[in-house]
Amino acid sequence: MSRKFFYNIKYISIFIPLMNLEHIYRDLLQKRQERQEYNGTIKGTCQEYCPYFEYIERNLRGDINKYEKNILVKKYNRSSAGKVKPFPEDVRPINVLVSVLEYLLQFCDFTLESYKFLENRTRAIRLDITIQELECDRTIYVLEKICRLLIVYSYALYDNKEFEIHLNLEQCKKILGTLIDLYNKRNKYNEEFIGYHYLISFDEKFIVYNTFYKSKNILFSAIKCAYLQNNLYIFFKLVRSTDFLSYCILHTYFDKVRLKGIEIYSKCFVEKIDANFINKMLYLTVTELKSLCKKMNIQLINDSTILVDFKNKDLFENDNILIKERKSIIRTSKLIYYGDIDYYIKDYIVKMWIIKNFTKTYKPIINAKIMRKKVKFNIFSDPHETQKDIFDVLVKIYCKISASIFVKDIKKRVIIFEKKKKLAREICFYILDLYIKNRLKSPKGSVNVKTLVQNTLCIVTDDTIFSAIFVNTVKKSVLMNYKPDFLQYKNMNISTLLKYKVSIFALNKKLLVDTNTKYYMLNKMVDTPQNMGKNIDKILELINISRYIIKNKLNLLLENKSRLKQISILTCLIHNGRNPDVKEDWINKIDKKQKLENIEVYYEEGIKMY
Repeated sequence: MSRKFFYNIKYISIFIPLMNLEHIYRDLLQKRQERQEYNGTIKGTCQEYCPYFEYIERNLRGDINKYEKNILVKKYNRSSAGKVKPFPEDVRPINVLVSVLEYLLQFCDFTLESYKFLENRTRAIRLDITIQELECDRTIYVLEKICRLLIVYSYALYDNKEFEIHLNLEQCKKILGTLIDLYNKRNKYNEEFIGYHYLISFDEKFIVYNTFYKSKNILFSAIKCAYLQNNLYIFFKLVRSTDFLSYCILHTYFDKVRLKGIEIYSKCFVEKIDANFINKMLYLTVTELKSLCKKMNIQLINDSTILVDFKNKDLFENDNILIKERKSIIRTSKLIYYGDIDYYIKDYIVKMWIIKNFTKTYKPIINAKIMRKKVKFNIFSDPHETQKDIFDVLVKIYCKISASIFVKDIKKRVIIFEKKKKLAREICFYILDLYIKNRLKSPKGSVNVKTLVQNTLCIVTDDTIFSAIFVNTVKKSVLMNYKPDFLQYKNMNISTLLKYKVSIFALNKKLLVDTNTKYYMLNKMVDTPQNMGKNIDKILELINISRYIIKNKLNLLLENKSRLKQISILTCLIHNGRNPDVKEDWINKIDKKQKLENIEVYYEEGIKMY
């Protein structure tokens, strides 16, 4: 009987009377004990969500979570003395780990029960990564998603008495530490997670922060300065201007800052103070203020207005639990998948506002033709308007609808879907999806609305029958959501393929080597049609982690740059694996002010090279 047949729990009750699971378990256990421990780095071979031995063991014990009614997922167990090291069949490779994580995220309903389940199963994913010493791009992709998940849960369960937030933050710190190490090894940095690492370690000493990115660190440094100086009003004011995920991390400091604030005010004031003043300074609701005063043994006087009496100087923290409030979270799955998109949208709108108000050659953001047409959704595909006009219209619509909730209130600003009107919701969804698909704009600043989806994926095939079968497989798969273009290999050139984020080459074996050699600069998968048809999941993963490739002239990149910036650009071009013609000795030529060959170079869109 096939081993995979056991993996569907739905049928386990049918086979328990027929097969003695305990007998199977004993046989497996005896064979494992007779085997020698695996030496060296393990390479996982388990292609299931849960290893077979663990599956049998947990069914015998009845150790099945309510979220595992259909599929068991490998459980994290603490290491103990005398425990045998895992074998390759117990460890899942990276392609399975990516699939497991995508599966687990569907259970993210922000309850304590789902948190305990997801925290345990994602910890098992991290253990498999550690055992195999994985350091690839997909490893970073998995760890980043897990980190975002834990950060959002730290805010979602903030008001739950049973939630141990310090343990959650401890796991976040470990993940962020691993990510920073991987960034340093690969010389690829993500500003988002460097910022999270900075925020989550406010209280730690002797932390060396990465200063590769600076735009967010200016704000975060100001927040840390206010935190260390006990400048309470400025601290809470700056916190409200951060993106949602950063706010989730800073939210964990609120209790400590507020308790410190009450101690400071008790020393400064001897009279009764209006509660509205305290609420404003410490970013409190009335309920939270009452709970805080009760915990610190401070009397509240209810007259026409609520007053805080600081006459009593005998302050102490009692055992009362602080009441915590937060607003409901809506559609944070977008943030878990794509990160701090609200920060980038706000940043772009600010830039548009600056261009509009301070550029000398000012042009109206909406031209007269569009105004006469009474802008509707069909404007997005109007062939008679320029690309710039289309994008300007989108920004104008977005600004008008979301301005009030985008700037004033951090909690509403991020969750832009709280507008009740149907038109507003549709526009917000459209803009957010548009931004996700074109998160980092091209160097020229132009956005082709039509090609955001159409130019994501390209399928290149030859004239064989196997290629035709593969094309038919693709047309029945989820890849059709990306509207792929199907092209013939004989008509291909580099300029055509650079329009696409990912290129898939399904060719006969004779063409594979030439394809890898010729198209070295692309985000691609190259294989025979027979093998490619089995790798639809890998194609999806490649699309998720890839960025568009930019082609440029080396002299244009280096023009008007300082010597240090030129060296930094050359270093990035050398190490990104897309420019074999760029030589390391060219860095010495820059020092000697010698001319370089003006060759064509390739790099990922949005990557900062200096």
